[in-house]
Amino acid sequence: MAATVNSLMFRTVSGRPFSVSSYNAANGAVGTYLPVDMNQVAVSTSPTNFIIPERCYLVDYIAGAATGTVELISNGKSTSIMIDYATRGATNSGRQPLNIPLEVGTQVMFKVIGVLPA
Repeated sequence: MAATVNSLMFRTVSGRPFSVSSYNAANGAVGTYLPVDMNQVAVSTSPTNFIIPERCYLVDYIAGAATGTVELISNGKSTSIMIDYATRGATNSGRQPLNIPLEVGTQVMFKVIGVLPA
């Protein structure tokens, strides 16, 4: 499988939506971090973290790959919040909304904990 891109959808406490793109490398190895971009589609050379601009909620994570798992890392620490791609695909009509609160200034990263497909 070729590299794919995820879409992360956020909603600020004032109701403003914004999104972040993340890049899944083919054969994404466990322990690596996904490249992310708040301004354009993420690519392999994008940074691996972003800073939350205002208090918000992660409301959806739309996975580009069919399988794999990532963990949300907050300020360099494990959160135990795992996102399983098998349940977050764009074509999954049963995809449940997320409601993960994040504070302004939080550094967010996504660590691969379940290998991404080749």
